[in-house]
Amino acid sequence: MTTSPTAQKKPKATGSTPGIDAMIDAQHAPEQARQWHRLFKEIYRHQLVQRPLPPEDQYGALRSAWQLFEQHRAEQIELRVYNPQRGSDGWQCEHSVIELVMDDQPFIVASCLTELARQGIRVHHQAYPMMDVRRDAEGRLLDLYPDDTTGTIRETLVRFEIDRQPDTEALDTLRQSLLHVLNDVHATVCDWKPMMLRLEEAATECEQAGDADAEIVTFLRWLADDNFLFIGYRYYEIATDSRGDLQLHYRDGSGLGCFRDPITESQRLIQLDATQSALLRSPERLVLTRSTTRSTVQQGRYLDYIGVKHKDTEGRLIGESRFFGLYSSKAYDAPLTHIPLIRTNIRRLLESSELPSNSHAYKALRHLLFTYPRDEMLQTRYEELKEIIYGMLDCVERRSLGLFLRTDAHGRYIRALMLIPRDQYHTQLRQKTEQILMQALNGHSAEFSVRLTEDPLALIEFCIYSHNALQVQYNREALQQQIIDAAESWHDRLHQQLLEQLSEVQANALFARYAQRLPLAYRDATPPATAVEDLAQLASLGVDNSLTTRLAPLAAGHLSLRVLGCGGDMTLSDVLPILEHLGVSVLSATPYQLSPEKGQLPGWIIDFQLACDPQLDLEPQAVREQFQQSFIRTYNGELEDDRFHQLVLRAGLSYRDITLLRAVSKYLQQLGVPFSQHYIEQALSRNPQLTRQLCELFAIRFAPDFDGDRQASEERLSQAMLIALDAVENLDEDRILRHYLSVIQAMLRTNCYQRIDGREKGYLSFKLNTRALSFAPEPRPAFEIFVYAPWVEGVHLRAGPVARGGLRWSDRREDFRTEVLGLVKAQMVKNAVIVPVGAKGGFVAKQLPEGGDRQAIQNEVIHCYETFIRGLLDITDNRIGDEIVTPDLVVRHDAPDPYLVVAADKGTATFSDIANRISGEYGFWLGDAFASGGSNGYDHKKMGITARGAWESVKRLFREQNVDCQNQDFTAIGIGDMAGDVFGNGMLLSKHIRLVAAFNHQHIFIDPNPDAASSWQERKRLFDLPRSSWEDYDLSLISHGGGLYKRSAKRIELSPEARAALGTEQTRFTPNELIRVILQAPVDLLWNGGIGTYVKASGETHDQVGDRSNDALRVDASELRVKLIGEGGNLGLTQRARIEYARAGGRINTDAIDNSGGVDSSDHEVNLKILLNQPLADGSLDQAARNSLLESMTDDVARLVLRHNYGQSQILSLDERQSPSRINDHRRLIQLLEKEGRLNRELEQLPGDDALDLLSREGQGLSRPEIAVLLAHSKLWLCDRLIAEGLAEDESLAKQLPEYFPEAIRQRYTDALAHHPLRAELLATHLTNRLCNRMGETFVSYLQSETNCRAIDAVHAFETSNRIFDIDNLWTQLEALEYRIPDDLFRDQLSTIQDLLERTALWLARQPRHELSDQEQVDAFATEISRLIEHLPELLDTEELEQQQLLRDRLAAAGTPAALAARLATLGYQYPLLAVARLSRNRGESSPVTAALHFALEQRLQLKALRHRIAALPERDLWQRKARAALAREVDDYQLQLCHWILDTTAADAEPGQRLDQWQQGVAQQLNNLEQILSEVRVNESPDLAMLSVAVRKLGSLQPL
Repeated sequence: MTTSPTAQKKPKATGSTPGIDAMIDAQHAPEQARQWHRLFKEIYRHQLVQRPLPPEDQYGALRSAWQLFEQHRAEQIELRVYNPQRGSDGWQCEHSVIELVMDDQPFIVASCLTELARQGIRVHHQAYPMMDVRRDAEGRLLDLYPDDTTGTIRETLVRFEIDRQPDTEALDTLRQSLLHVLNDVHATVCDWKPMMLRLEEAATECEQAGDADAEIVTFLRWLADDNFLFIGYRYYEIATDSRGDLQLHYRDGSGLGCFRDPITESQRLIQLDATQSALLRSPERLVLTRSTTRSTVQQGRYLDYIGVKHKDTEGRLIGESRFFGLYSSKAYDAPLTHIPLIRTNIRRLLESSELPSNSHAYKALRHLLFTYPRDEMLQTRYEELKEIIYGMLDCVERRSLGLFLRTDAHGRYIRALMLIPRDQYHTQLRQKTEQILMQALNGHSAEFSVRLTEDPLALIEFCIYSHNALQVQYNREALQQQIIDAAESWHDRLHQQLLEQLSEVQANALFARYAQRLPLAYRDATPPATAVEDLAQLASLGVDNSLTTRLAPLAAGHLSLRVLGCGGDMTLSDVLPILEHLGVSVLSATPYQLSPEKGQLPGWIIDFQLACDPQLDLEPQAVREQFQQSFIRTYNGELEDDRFHQLVLRAGLSYRDITLLRAVSKYLQQLGVPFSQHYIEQALSRNPQLTRQLCELFAIRFAPDFDGDRQASEERLSQAMLIALDAVENLDEDRILRHYLSVIQAMLRTNCYQRIDGREKGYLSFKLNTRALSFAPEPRPAFEIFVYAPWVEGVHLRAGPVARGGLRWSDRREDFRTEVLGLVKAQMVKNAVIVPVGAKGGFVAKQLPEGGDRQAIQNEVIHCYETFIRGLLDITDNRIGDEIVTPDLVVRHDAPDPYLVVAADKGTATFSDIANRISGEYGFWLGDAFASGGSNGYDHKKMGITARGAWESVKRLFREQNVDCQNQDFTAIGIGDMAGDVFGNGMLLSKHIRLVAAFNHQHIFIDPNPDAASSWQERKRLFDLPRSSWEDYDLSLISHGGGLYKRSAKRIELSPEARAALGTEQTRFTPNELIRVILQAPVDLLWNGGIGTYVKASGETHDQVGDRSNDALRVDASELRVKLIGEGGNLGLTQRARIEYARAGGRINTDAIDNSGGVDSSDHEVNLKILLNQPLADGSLDQAARNSLLESMTDDVARLVLRHNYGQSQILSLDERQSPSRINDHRRLIQLLEKEGRLNRELEQLPGDDALDLLSREGQGLSRPEIAVLLAHSKLWLCDRLIAEGLAEDESLAKQLPEYFPEAIRQRYTDALAHHPLRAELLATHLTNRLCNRMGETFVSYLQSETNCRAIDAVHAFETSNRIFDIDNLWTQLEALEYRIPDDLFRDQLSTIQDLLERTALWLARQPRHELSDQEQVDAFATEISRLIEHLPELLDTEELEQQQLLRDRLAAAGTPAALAARLATLGYQYPLLAVARLSRNRGESSPVTAALHFALEQRLQLKALRHRIAALPERDLWQRKARAALAREVDDYQLQLCHWILDTTAADAEPGQRLDQWQQGVAQQLNNLEQILSEVRVNESPDLAMLSVAVRKLGSLQPL
């Protein structure tokens, strides 16, 4: 945990646990507890026990060690060996325990371990701390680990946990043997200086002797320089017996080290024979040999023995000093030229060779000398050494086996050195050689060492100990030949077989290459004739880790399979399952490893004996070949290893057929069928005929070379299969086989028959019509592509032919399609703002390197991604010019399909260039528009476009609270870190963010009272820091009580300040608990910039959410206390959670609305690149200029994108406010979309009709998240309708296409827009966004329901209405004031504008389309209406004028410019001017005159009150809505008709009032009746539809009949 200074905690001792710490603290005073803690830490510092002791037993073990340690006298050894028992020792352990306390000395641990190893006892845990202690005179412990070490002594505590000993006797025996070893160690250490003194005395005596040999003196002193571990010493006096032989008499008290007194009688007097006496009398001062005693100190080898002869002044031999020990590692590492005695022999040998120093022979000799065993060189006389060395040199030159023997001069052993070609050496030969030598040399024990280097010959050294080696007779040549025969006899037979079966050249080549590489076990088990076949197959292999096989039938039901390969070893545990899955049982498997060949990969052979079904016919070569191919490819990773392989033998299928069946199985499991792979394998195996037919059906449908009537053949086979399926008795097997049949029939394309350089591709992809699969989960995309390979599986779902979406690296291997389906559902909604409909892809990497580093994992993910991309492009059409071209060797059963666009997503953020590179390799028509965001595309993180788009939603949600989040501080919590695109960019979009808490997958950040300015600067620093994390945050900037915590921490304690900020009373948390508290914090904003689903509905289960990794963090929507949520990341909340949160008063859209900026930006990039492909192709634009142009338009593209985000959040804000009054419009839209199969209420969490009725009765509407879903679906529907209704040919609307593109494109490439391949889609998308972001999701469906117009007519009506009233200009002016006027007032004006446009569009849609074009309607009405607006003060009544003035004053008070306020104040009265202008135009009347009459009639008849009553009618269902709208329209129509009639029947020169009077006189009786009815309507508080219908009919009766 990294914390600020205010959150730091006292660290705990390493290696301890809470239980043992507490027990120590509870049982001991503080000072003693400190010592116990330290001792515990030392004992368990390196504990690697898989099952550590529980705290009470750890405490018992510690107490036991302490008790032994409490009392210890110097020079004593405290040793305890026991089996801990709870009853007697107070603790227990599954092992035996050794506890040792003694003065600190070298060699203690190593010597104990050597003894334990000698007895074959395993050590499970060891500790050997060295401790400074202070004791009293009696050895009682006074202080342990004192701070002041003055007066302390150093002691060693050794503790072993060993194999449990069976009984007390075994424990005692072990203790005694260890005591013996420790006493030897103690004696060795104590007597080291005396032994050094004896050595120096001997050296001095040699130096002062008359026959002094300086090299010997130097050698003795070299030994003292840490080159020899002195373990023991004795001095013997020399006397002569009666026979003249010498006797050695031990000098009492001379023994040192391990050779101290007392000694045995045989050691006290040593009688030498004549030979030994002669050796001792020889003039050499030194005796260098080996002792017959093994060392107990440090190592268990035989001791080296160095004897120094003593002479009197007369030169008579009087005694011998014997030093025993071991040459140290320093001696073995020292350069030979620095070692006395050895260097002399080397120099003599090199000089006597008379070889030129630069010759090969000289270098070989020198190499032999420098690699010769050093102790052997010291113990060998020069002449013997010379003979051996030159013999070895001859072997080196001939590269042949050689044996060299030397008998110890003292008869203790015979040393044998064997040189053998390295490729002939193996353990069995070494063992066999040892047996030969032991028998021939009468040995009783032996030691060996092997030296294998890069040299051609290996050196094996044997030391054969014999009771009287000098008496042993042997023939070296015979022994050497015996060894040669043992090593090479089989090769002779092999060579002969090779010569018999092959040409001499081939035979000699194979023999030279392989003969010496074959292991002994192989030679013992393999006849040379079989070996010839093996070698021929091995020789045929390449150098790329390849392998081959040879399958041969034996007796019925038995097979032989030989597997041969080069490269890495074949592990039997990996191979056996492959064979079992192929339908055979392994009776035995014998592996053979060939020794490596220089410059070549090693070879190996495995001989399998197999059992199989006796009924199987394995004689056909094709069957055996498929078996062998399946085995090889599976082992090489080209095929997966499973029981589908049994179909090779059971159904006679090829491995390629089986790959198809396996891929379909993987796809079925991703669809969620209730059958395991094992069950599917079993079903296919039990129905081999139907399985073969499935593969045959696939071939009929897709094999490019199929010869015949494909459709007829398919129908015949399908019918036959259906009949056969009826005979399948098992229901589950029937279902599985029918699923297979359905999938193959739903396939539209496949790459199965494509090749790369004539070879099959290692992966398979197929495109499916998912909607043809009744068992596929909803929502079912229009089609999908499934990609399968042993290393990757992936799926790409598309909602339509023109679709786009990201490709993610999924970690959900079992259900990645479910993950992708959830994402594509959101993507379909999100893509409502762009040209393509929703698509999404995901893949899983199935062979990530275990324990691999970041780069290794990344490389494998890229490999999988490339395969996935290739699988998609393999079966996607290309566009070449105006022609759509299907890929080679692809048979398609669908329409042309050239549009495939992908994008980055989780785990693939940097992969766009990879995808575009592959697109280029394929010559795909989109080029680098295939994957947006590459090096020549728009970088989402650099643009911050996703976060900026989502921030538009955040700003709008804050505005609804009249908060300006760009200028007012607000609190926030977040999900993510500053290195992330969405979180990092988002948390920099306002300098007034006060980020209280955030978390990602590693850390939890808490800042209870952040300073907005300084924290913004620090976040900016982290954002700019490459690959930053929360750990990089300057903790000094965190406010008091905050901190940074790791999610791996056991527990986290919060300060009072943090608890107050997060609104919790709890003090201690696990990291997951703390994250839940953060999500429930009472702050203003929750900003989601992470991955995962963190909020669910109260009624949802975690399983329903489908994000197991975050189950422990997730909270319910009812627990949220934030005021609003910005969803920069996907799927942060479930849709049900959003709805629940919104209905509880929270402000939220959906992730698809908030984070659509990224896909919008990518779509602009793709469409710009597609547009610029034309000038690239004709040469008017080069690649560099195109890239520069794209870069220059970055800001313009961002503005276009953010305009969509702004518009969507604004219309949702408006729609939510109007939702109760539009409940029936929403009902109508839902039913329309359902009817067309475009919407599934259950999947989209939209209410059913009963729920809508309830909302209507309660005066409620849809929540904002529900409206957001409808908005998206309405856009998708409208876009499709516009294209279907001929938008591409609509010249009037086509004029708006340039508005989709940046200004630079409009200026330079306007003409090219008409030739854009997606011209219709672009225009439809642009118009759809423009209309729906202003008028809402129900506008078009409402117009259609009221007028039966087409969708394109509704768009015309909207655009014309907009232009007539110049609304675009009005919107621009109004939105410029958004942050200056109260939001309610702002939205009031938007609603008024929307109402005017809706009523105008409805009015226009009812007019005959052929009467006037859009432009003619604008020309006809715009000017007239502007003129009439100026007359409104004269036309409105007093009440209306007062209301107008009140609104004008309110707007002006809020800061609205006077002219705009005046215009806005008149909006509610402008709609009637349309009818007035049309009437005036049709009659040729003055529009002000007509308007005056129209408004005067309104006032005379008091129609405003009638309209208000009609508007107040309930609309609990669509019919009530229609009835109310019809009545209102009738009032308008009757009023207009009355105006028309009055104008016809009254004097044209009279004032409007006079003309009304004239008319009134003619209809006095009808007016009287109408006034009576209207009077009743006015006094009735809630007149019903019937009453109002009568009143409207009476109004209509005022017309002349």
